Amino acid sequence: MKKGFGIMLILSLGMLVACRGPEETETSSTSKSSATSSTTSISSSESSESNSSESERSEDSSRSEVEPSTSSSSSGKTRASEPSTSTKPSEPTESSEPSQSSESTQPTEASESVEGSPDAQAELKAMHSELHLPTVTAPNGKALNIASAVEVNRVNVLYYAMDEALIMNHRQLNNETPFASYSVSDYGSNAEAQAAVNYIVDDSGQAVDLGYGITGHQQGAAGSTYLNWQEGNWSLTVRGLNSEGQDPVATAKKMVNYLEEAFLPVPKTLGQITVDLGSSGYQRAQVVWQVDEIVYRVTHQDPLGALQVAVSWE
Repeated sequence: MKKGFGIMLILSLGMLVACRGPEETETSSTSKSSATSSTTSISSSESSESNSSESERSEDSSRSEVEPSTSSSSSGKTRASEPSTSTKPSEPTESSEPSQSSESTQPTEASESVEGSPDAQAELKAMHSELHLPTVTAPNGKALNIASAVEVNRVNVLYYAMDEALIMNHRQLNNETPFASYSVSDYGSNAEAQAAVNYIVDDSGQAVDLGYGITGHQQGAAGSTYLNWQEGNWSLTVRGLNSEGQDPVATAKKMVNYLEEAFLPVPKTLGQITVDLGSSGYQRAQVVWQVDEIVYRVTHQDPLGALQVAVSWE
């Protein structure tokens, strides 16, 4: 019985060992596989880490590559925004609009458009308010235009008759011919001013009755006929060309008749009126007079027109 019990104990122990062997083997293999898997996981984690590090590096590199473009784009935005910011400060200037206001002002064109019909004579008087100026009327109902220039001790004015009224000193006048002129010259002394008048008195020759108790004297020389007479401090001379059949007496009588009703400026000391029927242009008739060291001169294409301008002198 004891022997049978021992045999059974041995068998049970063998079975126990046999059962433990596979479990341990399985456990060891499992542990080995787990170790292998852990190793694999470690390696995979390492590879993932390396991949992540590489990805991070690639991201860093990509960031480093992107950042310049980003910075350039950001600088581009800054540059793009800079004009917008620079235009924003300029927007107040648009509110003030100096250039537009200056364009809207347009001194030359505005004066033409606003005034409608420019008054060059008013402009002249405003510019030279310190001077004595005559009143001039353009012949044949034309518009009066004026060009004025200032030289040393001298002011020159030219008068034009045109279809359209222009502002004073308009560039279009350079292509036009004046019909009259006016000048003021300062000679610095009475003697020099008196010499500039070129006063002429000639009582020789044939006496001619010019009317109103005025007697002129006529004589011929070098194909011309001269007629001279005096009225107060004024001496008057008319010249006609014999070849053209020009009669100075007829012109002289018209002048005397006009001066019976109109009054010339009073010269201090002398005044001279000269009409050259043989010439043409705005210097055909001249009225010159002296006031101390100042000499005033009016010229006109028409003898009576020259007298009218001189009479209007203020």
